[in-house]
Amino acid sequence: AVVIAGFISLFFMVARPQWALSVAKSLTRPWPKLQTWLSEQLSQFLEGLAPLREPSRFIRIAFWMLLTWLFNVAWYYALMRSFLPEATWLWAFFSIAATSLGVAVPSSPGYIGVFEAAMVLSLAPFGVDPAIALAYALTAHVIYFVMTAVLGIIGFWQQGQSLSSIYNQLLSRSAAK
Repeated sequence: AVVIAGFISLFFMVARPQWALSVAKSLTRPWPKLQTWLSEQLSQFLEGLAPLREPSRFIRIAFWMLLTWLFNVAWYYALMRSFLPEATWLWAFFSIAATSLGVAVPSSPGYIGVFEAAMVLSLAPFGVDPAIALAYALTAHVIYFVMTAVLGIIGFWQQGQSLSSIYNQLLSRSAAK
């Protein structure tokens, strides 16, 4: 529901950028420096979202994002059932939502430790043994890393890239500045 509300808000902000800017200005009127800074940041943000002004494009993007979230929930649920046969879809939705919020906080590279803690804590209200929840979280995290690495390698290969070529491009950009 929060994601859907966020998408609707983004759509209205993109469709009516002047309205979004005027709301931001009115909310920050008592703080002129904040008002100036926020107006600049919001203008850039809305400019970046400009391609979403087409409703058909916006709907396509929302559809694909929803589909990826559903796939994400499905694989977490399938894995969860191997550790917790009594698990329900609610557990999977709740644990993914809670874990996503948990890793949004600044943390270690790859969310190592933070992901596991958030997952264990998210399963506690369902009475899941912390040891089983930790085993599930560690397994899910490793699978996620492996899937991401494999897909990244495939993407690099398809684009004719490598980590060293990207590193060299970054070095040449830094030297040019």
